[in-house]
Amino acid sequence: MRSSNKPFRVIISEKVSNLPEEYSDISFIYQPDLWQCPEKLSQYIHDADGLIVRNQTRVDAALLSKAENLQVIGRLGAGLDNIDIQSAHAAGVQVVYAPNANTISVAEYCLGQIFNILRIFPKAMRSTSSGEWLRTQFTGRELSETVIGLVGFGKIAQALAERLQHLGGNVVIATRSPKKVPESFGTVLLDELLKQADIVSLHVSGGLKTLHLIGSLQFKAMKPTAWLLNTARGSVVDEEALYAALFSGEIAGAVVDVRKNEPPAVGALEALPNFYATPHIAAFTSAAQERVNQLVFADVAKVLRGCCPTSLALS
Repeated sequence: MRSSNKPFRVIISEKVSNLPEEYSDISFIYQPDLWQCPEKLSQYIHDADGLIVRNQTRVDAALLSKAENLQVIGRLGAGLDNIDIQSAHAAGVQVVYAPNANTISVAEYCLGQIFNILRIFPKAMRSTSSGEWLRTQFTGRELSETVIGLVGFGKIAQALAERLQHLGGNVVIATRSPKKVPESFGTVLLDELLKQADIVSLHVSGGLKTLHLIGSLQFKAMKPTAWLLNTARGSVVDEEALYAALFSGEIAGAVVDVRKNEPPAVGALEALPNFYATPHIAAFTSAAQERVNQLVFADVAKVLRGCCPTSLALS
């Protein structure tokens, strides 16, 4: 049991940009590589009062069973698929997170990649830097002549849709909650969206319900000139089917910020000229990370002090 005159012990198992200094009653044990060693994590969590993670640390029933004093888990981000919420609640552990803190950053990432796709900027810059001057090979498309299909309509998709609409883009949306979509946007079933869209952007949560939501059948339904953009979760896309679709020319290309395994082993996808990947950085702007850190650290402190957190994960 924890002595009342000792500071709360909070384990941080992944990299954090800035550790807070204003919590005199909390001792933060910063172990940014701890997520890579489950056995060591189990030892650290034994007498911890709190645990702060990003998306790499797997918090399951087995890990929770090792914790005797754990009161709260803080997730530095919006996704919760690496945390067994039900097991946490069963163990009397609250889970706090930052569901909206990185909305703008991810929406802007998507917008930037959409322009990269339409205007072929990455290839044009590489070509020109190598000494070439191939103006006619880099004729792009305008946003106004492009159909952007958003799969899912959470906060990020909403922010992206608004920005696209202001810039003259044509947005269609497939969502399980079409009544939440403003009348100014068109809603269609997923199969129809795949047929219409020039760029398919994914905005759904991870988990079993969306596992391989986009696979071989979905790629066959897409235009051969269409692109896939994934900032959701790597598990949403069947990577073997993606490779086959890209290699055969079934779709034109893909830009992904998330992978099935992170970091991924370099494989066949990386060798394809129409596959582009970034290392899960869509939410990584200084402003977004600062908002996430402030919200989650503050909520962890609130729970430990017996107060109600701002963003509590209920399920």
